[in-house]
Amino acid sequence: MCEFLSNSSANRGYGAALKAGIARAKFDWIAIIDADGTYPATALPKMLQQVESNDMVVGARIGSQVRDPFARRPAKWLLRKFACVLAGQEIPDLNSGLRVMRKSLVHQFAGILPSGFSFTTTITLSMICCGYSVAYVPIDYFKRIGRSKIKPFHAVKFAFLIVRTVLRFRPMRVLVPVGSLLIFAGLAILAFDLRAKP
Repeated sequence: MCEFLSNSSANRGYGAALKAGIARAKFDWIAIIDADGTYPATALPKMLQQVESNDMVVGARIGSQVRDPFARRPAKWLLRKFACVLAGQEIPDLNSGLRVMRKSLVHQFAGILPSGFSFTTTITLSMICCGYSVAYVPIDYFKRIGRSKIKPFHAVKFAFLIVRTVLRFRPMRVLVPVGSLLIFAGLAILAFDLRAKP
């Protein structure tokens, strides 16, 4: 069976509210949805059809009607592409607030799941990096009720979070590119110095 959790109160943070609810859940599958009116609960039956062959099913905001603020799109696109490169696979939606997942796997990653907005980003990357099956179901995304608490400076925090999560489970996906860049830079400096010497 699947238990449905809605994050309608986040006094200790978005992730903290979800973790508290999941800890009290009795069933093997957990469904979460943000309570700001942006996600279609009607998509859940279609998502539940995917649970038998997957460990997590994400409602990806790539449907025909997506009301995402234009100003946020460039940063979200860059962060998603950055995560795709480090994770080594396409991720249609990195931090959707509508998803169905195994409770046991949430507990497995409980030690690194943050209490803030990056809960969904962390659980997505953690499952992908550990080889669990994640499916994506296209959904619409509606205009928000109320004001978002996510600010522009959060983009930098999300970028560091992506690196930290991938570094934890697939360190070579981060270390090899960084190491290669440093070696290339070192060789370029050496070549410049050799040419500069009389």
